[in-house]
Amino acid sequence: MTKTTTSPTDTTTASIAGNKSSTRARPIRNPTTGEVICTIADSTVAEVDEAVRVARAAFESGPWPRLPRSERARYLLRFADAIEASSGTLFQLKTRNNGRPITETKAQLSRIPEWFRYNAGLLAAQRDAVLPSDGPYLTYQRRSPLGVCGIITPFNHPLLILARSLSAALATGNTVVVKPSEMTPLTTLALVDILRGSGLPEGVVSVVTGGRDVGERLTGHPDIAKVTLTGGTEAGRAAAVATASRFARVTAELGGKTPIIVFDDIDPRVAAEGAAFAAFVAAGQSCVAGSRFLVQRGIYDAFVEALSARASAIRIGDPAQPGTQLGPLISGVQREKVLRLIATGIEEGVRVTAGGGVPDLPAELGDVFDRRRGMGARGSSAPSTREPSAPAVLVQIPACARSPKGGVLKSGTAGRSTDQNPLFFTSTAVNGFPGPRSSLPRVSSVGATTDS
Repeated sequence: MTKTTTSPTDTTTASIAGNKSSTRARPIRNPTTGEVICTIADSTVAEVDEAVRVARAAFESGPWPRLPRSERARYLLRFADAIEASSGTLFQLKTRNNGRPITETKAQLSRIPEWFRYNAGLLAAQRDAVLPSDGPYLTYQRRSPLGVCGIITPFNHPLLILARSLSAALATGNTVVVKPSEMTPLTTLALVDILRGSGLPEGVVSVVTGGRDVGERLTGHPDIAKVTLTGGTEAGRAAAVATASRFARVTAELGGKTPIIVFDDIDPRVAAEGAAFAAFVAAGQSCVAGSRFLVQRGIYDAFVEALSARASAIRIGDPAQPGTQLGPLISGVQREKVLRLIATGIEEGVRVTAGGGVPDLPAELGDVFDRRRGMGARGSSAPSTREPSAPAVLVQIPACARSPKGGVLKSGTAGRSTDQNPLFFTSTAVNGFPGPRSSLPRVSSVGATTDS
């Protein structure tokens, strides 16, 4: 790998498995300025195969799966301490590679060590069940690691999502091959080097880099026993198809932004404060961002006015500065998608009430930097089911203001859009979200052993 500029960390060169002979160099950019931070060679299919081979060898003959649970728990606690000690470098690296404001980055990444400590605690507290059986038998349940796990992470929360899945996979004794987003690989490479520097055995975690072809090879590899993917619906569907023929397990977090419903029993100004956080945190580039607000008619105008004022007051600028509240879109490609969506919305009757133009910022922030904020619509054919990964917000009066049974709709109600229930919209789903309570069962297999 050849660097074109100095990276904030020297650890971005050491974590890609394989022979590193690929000549498919990809520039890794700072989305704030467009600056090339470094170049990283995309992994070839052969290098993905080599990464999986190394991981399988580490699983079949290495020490990691055979360590006592208590010892693996101690490793995870050591990893947590090392990550915490390196947090300053990770904060800066994520903000530089991802563009998220440093204040938000610190708040999010400060939780990374907790995932490793949590799963270490699960290991220490795990008790295998004893199952009742007739006769002079002792039947008990044991959990075993699955083998090689593939983890595919998105650009928006590369380290948080990786830590959530990786800590559980390591806790149960699996080996792992990680494919980060081709736009934001740097924190992943840094994290893996931190783990290796803290004693993680060779081959237990490898990283492959690149785009769709790399992800397709990883999910389709016959030696990958489990795939965890966070991304779009099409990517999740492709992973499910690729793993189905060999009955490999898949956990796909596919996002989906159900609308936020605002009723007239709340102060519109209070609602607007919460709405602004929901819409613009992480620059709206999150599957849980509030992209659409369905507002009861009586407070619609007041809500739009309050949200527009709040959006106009957001401080846009260099995400490395503590006072910045909104950073750049991840790429020029994403910017163009958002601009096209907004233009389409205006053509279809959307009224822009805040933002909607390129902000007046210093030239050094680059031409990728753009923010479109606060769209309002009343009774239009606005693109209500389109969900951009950006801070573009649509506010609507729903076509149906009462429930299908004739009663007043209750706060917090949610459902699927149908002809009888036109108020609600869902476009994607979460399949097997790897939440904390179920993290270890999802990366291990269970079997029963009977002794006479």
